[in-house]
Amino acid sequence: MMFSNILPDDMPDGLSRSSGETILPDPVHEAWFLVDGEGRIVLSNKCAEKSFGLQKNALLVTLYPDLWQPVQAVIIGKTGHSVCSVRIGGRDYVLRVRAYRGGLSHRGALCSLEEKGRFEAIVEELFHFRRTTAELETIINSSHDGLWICDADAKVVRINPASERINGIKAEDVVGRSMKELVEEGFVNKSATLEVLRTGKVVHLLQETRTGRKLIVTGTPVFDDNGNIVRVVVTERDITEIEELHRELLEREALKNEYLEQILKLQLEEMMSHQIIARSPAMLKVLDQAVRAARVDSTVLLLGESGVGKGLIAELIHKYSHRAYAPFMKINCAALPDSLVESELFGYEAGAFTGARKSGKPGLLEVAHGGTVLLDEVGELSQETQAKLLHFLEDGRFTRVGGTKRRSVNVRIIAATNRPLDDLVRCGKFRQDLYYRLNVIPIRVPPLRERTEDILPLLDHYIRHFSRSMGAEKRLSPSVLRILVRYDYPGNVRELMNLCERLVAMSYGDVIGPEDLPEELGEMEKERRPSVDNPIDGAVEKGFREIIEEFEERIFKEMLSRYRTQQKIAEVLKINQSTVARKLKKYGLS
Repeated sequence: MMFSNILPDDMPDGLSRSSGETILPDPVHEAWFLVDGEGRIVLSNKCAEKSFGLQKNALLVTLYPDLWQPVQAVIIGKTGHSVCSVRIGGRDYVLRVRAYRGGLSHRGALCSLEEKGRFEAIVEELFHFRRTTAELETIINSSHDGLWICDADAKVVRINPASERINGIKAEDVVGRSMKELVEEGFVNKSATLEVLRTGKVVHLLQETRTGRKLIVTGTPVFDDNGNIVRVVVTERDITEIEELHRELLEREALKNEYLEQILKLQLEEMMSHQIIARSPAMLKVLDQAVRAARVDSTVLLLGESGVGKGLIAELIHKYSHRAYAPFMKINCAALPDSLVESELFGYEAGAFTGARKSGKPGLLEVAHGGTVLLDEVGELSQETQAKLLHFLEDGRFTRVGGTKRRSVNVRIIAATNRPLDDLVRCGKFRQDLYYRLNVIPIRVPPLRERTEDILPLLDHYIRHFSRSMGAEKRLSPSVLRILVRYDYPGNVRELMNLCERLVAMSYGDVIGPEDLPEELGEMEKERRPSVDNPIDGAVEKGFREIIEEFEERIFKEMLSRYRTQQKIAEVLKINQSTVARKLKKYGLS
């Protein structure tokens, strides 16, 4: 009986039968051979024949006596298998022997020989492979993102713990099942795996689980050497929490904006109660723009006629900015000669000109470091100073007059003018590039004639202010109020303020009457008195009572906006509270 025909069916990996014959593994660098109980070679591969001369029917004990001893020990049953080192031809090899039993009388051994260094390298490579596999396993299991691996038939091969957590499932619930089934059963609403297998490309999609979680999913195909898809790797990231955080962020942003608006209103109220008198929509808009401009460091250009309060607006912007605790410096560009404007603004070095200090002098830009500089009447700057100012606005650096050293400062520039700069640009008197640098946040302060609602509050404020400062108790008579409310004030708030100071200082009694008005205002009043040929504002058409009622309504509107309570209004106007209530009801103000 041939030995090959009695080999057991449970042969090890690499050993098989084909057409009744035994086939050995045939690696290039490893010798495989089969011996019977007497040590005769029954079968050998090419490496065994070529490298070691282990031909069929040769006796192992004759060729390599040192090999026979461990092989014989396995054959006779001392051990089921053996691995040992042997030396052949001056080289060290690893001999591996495994016993075969083909019945009670037929015994043999399957042997392999491999050079020792190569064997150790393979063992090390195997250990490295196992370590790498373990590391990859740890990484996959530790990933916060979900991971699905499917085969070419869309069947789930494995999922990691993150996928179990995200989808609310167990691995055993889905492994081995088709993604098509899982979609049909509602585990997910769509499958990246099916899309990858359909298109053969990387797929990105939004997915929703049966538990309501929202996922960003990426499916990636894995190809073999022939370009066929063998695996699909799907990663998934739970964005449910991100969406919740985004919604919460939007809510907080809305709340922050609400708080900012409340702060803005409080700041406007503080301005109106302490520094600026504003009741008209036009002036309230200016204050709103000023507060918003205070939040940033952009250049501001204040436009408006002389006396409208541009300087006060500039001070408010500084006060409500983060620069409030640093200096606020002002220079009137029209009040000084060109040469002095440049030296005052940029400073000068010792000996820069006749009369200069020996130690030199820092300019307003240096003195105001960290703060704000107001350039009033900026339209009056010379072309040379305009160029130097432009360079400073571009990089925050400048050179003193008569110096060469470049200096850097951190200041905010606010410019003001009563001249139309765009017209000056067109006629070449003002640099266009400087105009654009200054005109980042333009704020136009309207003249008093465009905000007549502010005249009565301003009159009341300044009459009280100068009365207190002069130790007097003065008030305006109704006839004087009527005249002053209707006056145009070409000099704007500055003219009104000076007029109030004059009336308090020069009037004889406690009540300021028409006789106390300046001559030009008195003459204007005479011209405007009602007559058949020259009715005042349609007095003949309206009638005296209607005029009185209109004026009375304005007074009560102002009193109500200022004092809020009927008791206080009655006290100020020196009338009964019942009269106040009746008048408010009459004019629809209650």
